[in-house]
Amino acid sequence: VRDNRILEHFTLDDIDPESLRIYRQMFVDAKPQHPFLELSDQEFLRSIRGWQKDRVTGKAGLTLAGLVMFGKWDAIQDALPSFALDYQEKDDSTHRWIDRIYTDGSWSGNAFDFYRKVYRKLTVDLKVGFNLTDGGQRQDTTPAHEAIREALVNTLAHADFSTESNILIEKHPDFIGFRNAGLMRVPVHEAKAGGNSQCRNPAIHQMFLNIGLSEKAGSGIPKIYSNCKAQNWQPPHLYEKDELNQTLLELRMVNMVSPELHQRLIETYGEGYNKLSELKRTILMTAITESWFNHERICSLTSEHTREVTLALSQLVNAGYLESAGQHRGKIYHLKGIEVPTPDNEAGRNISFVLSPTQAALPLIGSKTINEVPDLTEPMPELNPPVPELVPELNPPVPEFDLSASNLWLELKEIASSIAKNSGRKQKPDVQKAIIDLCTKSAPNCLRLSDIAQLLNMNTDTLRKHYLREMVKEQILFLAYPTIPNHPEQGYKLHKD
Repeated sequence: VRDNRILEHFTLDDIDPESLRIYRQMFVDAKPQHPFLELSDQEFLRSIRGWQKDRVTGKAGLTLAGLVMFGKWDAIQDALPSFALDYQEKDDSTHRWIDRIYTDGSWSGNAFDFYRKVYRKLTVDLKVGFNLTDGGQRQDTTPAHEAIREALVNTLAHADFSTESNILIEKHPDFIGFRNAGLMRVPVHEAKAGGNSQCRNPAIHQMFLNIGLSEKAGSGIPKIYSNCKAQNWQPPHLYEKDELNQTLLELRMVNMVSPELHQRLIETYGEGYNKLSELKRTILMTAITESWFNHERICSLTSEHTREVTLALSQLVNAGYLESAGQHRGKIYHLKGIEVPTPDNEAGRNISFVLSPTQAALPLIGSKTINEVPDLTEPMPELNPPVPELVPELNPPVPEFDLSASNLWLELKEIASSIAKNSGRKQKPDVQKAIIDLCTKSAPNCLRLSDIAQLLNMNTDTLRKHYLREMVKEQILFLAYPTIPNHPEQGYKLHKD
């Protein structure tokens, strides 16, 4: 087992004594009569699998779990050079972090201390009502606290510490993101259903379980989903990034059914709305809060199997609750009266695009561009026509590129320069960040695929298949024409509306 591995040449001197002391106190609080409490530090660590002896070889020492949970920063770095823990609180108006905790050498840097520091940051804004337990004591936690706690423990217990990717926790005004290195060891839908757990670091998980900070194996993810539902939050989003070898979980701290939203739902769908299944109500909530959505969007909001989502969407369309547009991968669902933008309708014609130098106004002859082929069905001109009042120039001047558009294009080129000038292998996170920065600067205009490719000096097919398609799927970006994903003039933006 990965985190039970004995580390050679590491001793008890590599354990942070204050971290272990606090953990032992929390163990006392959780299990005041437990026999482990009488043990020495080394024996206590051995009992919780932080220290181990190999009966075959006789080798004994700290385990990876013991070092990661309670180690000193320099010792952790010696064993795991790429080990990094990062917490960032972000102000979404500026996209900059306003508070940060990371392994910079100013504190122990171990996973146990990181948990304690970050959990306080994540829950400081949660409101706690006055509730009593069955024993008559005040209960100071809510389903929200439990969901956040389990998500944080889950991130630490399932991380692959041997990779170069770090653990990252991001707190935003309306959601918390948890990212760990390593893909899930069971399919996402099985993890949501529970009961089948293959924890990557079972010793670390057990250490948290010992002090009441985690659910038993196989029930953590379902607990997160059920607690978010009990808190009336939107369903979490659990997904993987295969190419980056990462697992991500997002807790959306948005009230799913406020009184105002419930009233809108009844007004829109009638009293029959309350009789629909939970899945169908979730779909209709999405329809009323988002202009349009696709099958993947609903799958990200529910633990139901994809076949159930397909059937529910079809039934809602047939019953007249929803309308659909597009085909196959471009199929979109929406309320009646919503016009999904296409190049041929009014909503599509109202979309504005960034104007690049290659798309600036072409030289005109009369009302035609110089690239147009004359219409041979028009009457032939007279052989000796009268001299016209205005004769078009054979080489008309090229209209100047609009100054504001030119300045914007220069700013976009500056943003993209580090990627465009990189002749070697481009790092995916760097490219994704550049795309986001370009779309942020371009707002409210859309950026065409060809323009993004030109700015980043990348092939359009590579860009679409390996970057933009994935970012659209994860709703980092939105399509200008959502029902025609492969339209040659497709545009990308950060917001749906």
